[in-house]
Amino acid sequence: MSTFRSLSSIDSARAPAISARECRAYSAQCMTLGMEPNLSLQRAAILLAIGRTLIALASQLDQHEAILQDECG
Repeated sequence: MSTFRSLSSIDSARAPAISARECRAYSAQCMTLGMEPNLSLQRAAILLAIGRTLIALASQLDQHEAILQDECG
């Protein structure tokens, strides 16, 4: 079964494992930790990248929720 088929069979009305609000909270924590003094450049870069990724995920979750509201009422 292709990835697309397996993903499309997921119950889209089911709540995601993490909410957009949680993503934003985790992002803020990562961004704060990434700015701590005495971190290696590598660790700081990873924390900041994770923070940006979580913000992108939050946006996607918001978009998905809006589509569900539009399609399902």
